Amino acid sequence: MNKAWKAIVLQEIKEQFPSEESFYERHLGMDGTSWIRWKKDESDLGNYGQEKIERLFTDYEKMLVDKVARNAEIIPDVQMNPVREYKQMKFQIASKWIQSGLGEATWISDEDDFREKEYRISLLRVENDYQFWSYKDRLEFRIKESRKKQLRWSKPELLEWFEEKISEQKEEATSAET
Repeated sequence: MNKAWKAIVLQEIKEQFPSEESFYERHLGMDGTSWIRWKKDESDLGNYGQEKIERLFTDYEKMLVDKVARNAEIIPDVQMNPVREYKQMKFQIASKWIQSGLGEATWISDEDDFREKEYRISLLRVENDYQFWSYKDRLEFRIKESRKKQLRWSKPELLEWFEEKISEQKEEATSAET
């Protein structure tokens, strides 16, 4: 697993779980020492652990992570901040799907009982349904409950939110360069 891939995985764990510790203990059944060794590339997670890591992402998101990780090997800007690149791509793609009418957005409440009450998040799921069997591409955005209340359901407001997020990612890139 290259550094970019791992950075995106660690960010995804941060967004989905109260802490890395809750992830590696409850989902991987690992102790802290083993987790640190994995983070330093001193050990691997085995098939079970790798499968759990991959479940952090939808199929479409895994494809994006792979593309960003590959680009990080050859493009210095991506290598400097693969997480920003990954997030920017997700917002950009979701925005295009919604704007073109191909994508549909839905709110899904997060009901995992191990999550701490103050860490409640909601899931904004944007899907592109190809109307063929069960083939859909899906992007998911985790939003803290307090922020969700500020968002509305209308398409223009959702597109505005995506554009705001894309701009934030670009501003981060600009400030990192200076």
